[in-house]
Amino acid sequence: MLIGQEFGADSRSLDVELAASILRCNLRSATGVTEAEQNGALQGSLLAHEVLPGLFSIGQRLSFATKHSLENELEGVLSCFFTVSGHLPAIEVGNLAPTQFKNGQTLTVCADGATDCRSHLEEGHHGTFVGFMITKQWLSEIDDEDVSFNGVKAQFYKGLSQEKVVSLPSLVSLGAEMQNPSLTGYARQLFIEGCTIAAVAELAAFFSNTDGQRIGLSERNRQHAMQAKEILDDRLANPPSMQELCFEIGANPTTLGKSFQAVFGDTVFGYLKQQQLEAAKLLLLETGLPVGDIAAAIGFSNAGAFATAFRRKHGVSPLSLRRKGK
Repeated sequence: MLIGQEFGADSRSLDVELAASILRCNLRSATGVTEAEQNGALQGSLLAHEVLPGLFSIGQRLSFATKHSLENELEGVLSCFFTVSGHLPAIEVGNLAPTQFKNGQTLTVCADGATDCRSHLEEGHHGTFVGFMITKQWLSEIDDEDVSFNGVKAQFYKGLSQEKVVSLPSLVSLGAEMQNPSLTGYARQLFIEGCTIAAVAELAAFFSNTDGQRIGLSERNRQHAMQAKEILDDRLANPPSMQELCFEIGANPTTLGKSFQAVFGDTVFGYLKQQQLEAAKLLLLETGLPVGDIAAAIGFSNAGAFATAFRRKHGVSPLSLRRKGK
């Protein structure tokens, strides 16, 4: 992995390609010519380091001498960025409105399904950002009984989202090191890894509403939320109404709604909808069932409403996803 890889007037395109493969992005000049990297168009330092399987430190301190487009395909990842300094372009994620980076701002971008992420860099664009990227697979390794990361996991239930969050102290420290390096060798690697792991924990604390003292969530109410989730997971095609769900587990609708959102970061039926659409994705990729039949199988009575909801979560239409998967 690259830790503070430097790029300058003598940059080799191979260096850029290696960095791009780590960050899963495609750097192109505005005219579609990729040789510009060999002529000093990209200068600065790039950070791309795998801290743990599925957890990456990412960052850059770069300037661009020519127009470029930066394209990523995101899938099953949550990225968190802290802008340290400079003038960075707006990013466009799927069909979401473009977001402009501002210095001192922390932004998360989460994509459950395959989603394009684009930035257009003008001549003279420069800036420094640091952050981390975690995969859905990495999160799945955390025990379901450990609720400390449920708020982070809940971001994937939304399908596609971007959110401004509070400043994470560990990313601020990492940003200072990226802007003005003071460490070298293994000492720098340890510092980067320590800051990254701490920043992930800080983001989990931000997203988490599961601290019992903070939200007054009793063990009984937490268990009711867990039971509700199990029932919904088992009955995606024919889910119970809220009243039926509460009667089955012996809970009050208002209390269950608050408890469920506290534990899983989403409403009862917001969670249900996301799980239905995830099941639809698997059926599209693994079976030859018609789209209408898949919609009905996961509880949608209207194929048009299903297609709209599917595109909102996964960034593509059901048929487009099926074609991509072949």
